[in-house]
Amino acid sequence: MGGAGSGRYSFCRATTTNDMLDIDLAWLRKQGILERPYWSTLTWSRGGQTHSSVCVIASPAGLLLSYTLTDRGEKKSITETIPFSCTDTQFNGRRQWFQCPSCRKNCRVIYGGEYFRCRLCYGLKYESQYEKSFSRVTDRALKIRRKLDDYGCIDDPFPEKPKGMHWKTYNRLRADYECGVEDWGRLCLQWLRR
Repeated sequence: MGGAGSGRYSFCRATTTNDMLDIDLAWLRKQGILERPYWSTLTWSRGGQTHSSVCVIASPAGLLLSYTLTDRGEKKSITETIPFSCTDTQFNGRRQWFQCPSCRKNCRVIYGGEYFRCRLCYGLKYESQYEKSFSRVTDRALKIRRKLDDYGCIDDPFPEKPKGMHWKTYNRLRADYECGVEDWGRLCLQWLRR
């Protein structure tokens, strides 16, 4: 009785966005890649070693991608275009998006498997969706501390107002932080009672 694979079904965590290669439209714009009239190479590395790369060039129609994929020892060259779309914003502005070639939804980030597609087409979840609720509250509170150039823990006294920050902003951050600390304590107790 009870060999390998027997017993109760254990929950397996789905693939998250952190597990995939991604191309962020905002990052491309910040790097100036969308304005360059020549090919650029995007690389991903792990432990200081490059493990993936994609050549990209922007055109008015979309982002042209060219890369090689190794599938079961066989190399496959892929060239695809991820179309751009635009939506109107307030005050007569325009916002540029990737348009997923599969589902046609607008997205800011595309993820690479065999092809680059949106998060929903690959069924990806965000890493934070697997965190305990008190852990998410802790992350939010620590993010507020980092905005104030303080890297202490959640139990430390709230940091002083940095020079140049408006009091209104500081007071709002402090109120958000104090609510977060209260939620953190309540959620930790609930988790411990289980």
